Amino acid sequence: MRWMIGALGAVAISVPAVGQEPAATAPKTIPEIVKSAQPTNYEVPTCDLGDTHFKVSSGRTYVKSAIENATNRERILGDAKRVLTEAVERDGQANSAQAWFWLGRVALYQGDIAAADSAFDRAEGLAPGCKDEIAKFRRPTWAGLTQAGIDLLNQERGPEAKPYLEAAAGFYDQEPQAFAGLGRLAQDANDQAAAVEWYRKAYAASDKPDLRESRAMAAAQIGTAFASQGNTDSAIAYLTTAVESADTVNQAALLKQSLFNLALMEQRAGRPADAARHLGEVVARSPDDVDARRGLAQALRAAGMADSARAIEQGLLQAAGTGGEVSASAVMDLGVAAYREQKYDQAAEAFAKVLAMEPNNRDALYNLANSYLGLNDWAKLGETADRLLKLEPYNEFVNKASIRAHQQQKHAAAANEAATRLLAMPVAIEVSGFQVAGDKATWQATATGREAMTASGAPKAPAAGVIVVEFLDASGAVVTSTDVAVGALAAGATQALSASGTGTGIQAWRYRSKS
Repeated sequence: MRWMIGALGAVAISVPAVGQEPAATAPKTIPEIVKSAQPTNYEVPTCDLGDTHFKVSSGRTYVKSAIENATNRERILGDAKRVLTEAVERDGQANSAQAWFWLGRVALYQGDIAAADSAFDRAEGLAPGCKDEIAKFRRPTWAGLTQAGIDLLNQERGPEAKPYLEAAAGFYDQEPQAFAGLGRLAQDANDQAAAVEWYRKAYAASDKPDLRESRAMAAAQIGTAFASQGNTDSAIAYLTTAVESADTVNQAALLKQSLFNLALMEQRAGRPADAARHLGEVVARSPDDVDARRGLAQALRAAGMADSARAIEQGLLQAAGTGGEVSASAVMDLGVAAYREQKYDQAAEAFAKVLAMEPNNRDALYNLANSYLGLNDWAKLGETADRLLKLEPYNEFVNKASIRAHQQQKHAAAANEAATRLLAMPVAIEVSGFQVAGDKATWQATATGREAMTASGAPKAPAAGVIVVEFLDASGAVVTSTDVAVGALAAGATQALSASGTGTGIQAWRYRSKS
């Protein structure tokens, strides 16, 4: 996100138009900005600062002269500071709001923001009714410093921006932009605790009608942080504010994301009807948002509206594999949802589409076999089981599925061959993991000893063996392979198996018995 401060009216963060990017030059120093932000005309304070000692009055006169005499300003300001300091330290004016107010004004013209802040704090404490008068001098200084920090953020010069934003945030707290900028910097530094605190201050400073957009942004950031921490109730409260405060034109993306996140939290809180309503708003704004449509289907199902959920999922399923944005993982989720509802035909359609997009997706192939089993589609179950046997010949479920498919189709010879193969199998191998990181792939499985026997039913003694784990690319070609020894396991005994391989483009695996 890029930021800027509007030149007119209330300070507001927005995206700069093309051609308005700040030049990548060294900004003015903080003292230079503070000095340049001060008024060039003298105005009599409009609030009651209390009685005026003659030295304080003299200091005020010096300030007026300094404002009106740019040539000798520094010298006159020095006289003003000297007289006012004497009044405070020697003449009993330590509790004079007038003295502290003018000391604050002197410090600003000298570019000393820390001294100005301290003096104004004292003046405001002694004359609370002058808060608005003092704010008239705080705000322009804050605006100049905040703008410098925002310009640097636009140029991705965060470390340089930070001192300006910190100075601004510490000097004036009635508007949110400096706080929001510091929140952004904390996020960039992955300091989430600091980010939340800065955004909290931005949120508190945005409680005005003309700052709704800033309030929406701060609320969204805080709500998202609470969501990541598992604090559901607080996340819902802030995300609701973000939705209510977001400008539907200028903050369309923020509104959409806040609605989506709010719905996720409502799902977590057991409020699926509310989640469905908010996700419905996201879909209405972005009909092609696949994640929102998937989430809406899940929320509708959880709210007891399964027919509406299925209608959405069917639309997603029809769009899959047509060059649209429905990913293989999204279609896989649709298939799993359909399978759980025993909609085996829809599940099979989904898993088949996953395989069309990712031919080496073993999980989709396995789920497809289960779907055909649910449909009693023995021909397709047999075809799918045969494909799986080429990937993992020692999988007990796959072998049994192959046997049943052949039996149901009255393929006696093939059924007997498959049954004999299963009887003789010394171990069952269950693959538990497969990971790819860069060019390196790892594979894990567990081998469990079986009571193997011959075709005639005679027991076979446990026997050691070797399998070859092959790592495949997207086309199914072998990139690399490794031998894995399997011990002579008694029935029920287990052995952890693992293999690793290095090569470009590894995406899948298979194994076979080493002849």
